[in-house]
Amino acid sequence: MNVPDEPLRFLLRSSDASQQPNVFLCQALTMEEKEQWGVKINQLLDVQRNLLAALQNPRQFQDGLM
Repeated sequence: MNVPDEPLRFLLRSSDASQQPNVFLCQALTMEEKEQWGVKINQLLDVQRNLLAALQNPRQFQDGLM
C-alpha cells in the first residue's frame, strides 16, 4: 500500500487473521527500487500461496490441477 504524499514509501501489512496486524513502513531510495521491491514481494507471496496449496492438497497440486 502506498503512503499518501510519500512516493518512495509503502506499507506492508500482515494478513494473518489469527494474529494482531503488523504494519511495516518501507522506504526506497528511488522509484525503480520501490518497483523492484513490489515485484520481489509479490513473487515471494506467490511462492507462499503455491506452497500452501501444495500442502493442503498435494495430489491435485502434483497432478497440475491447481
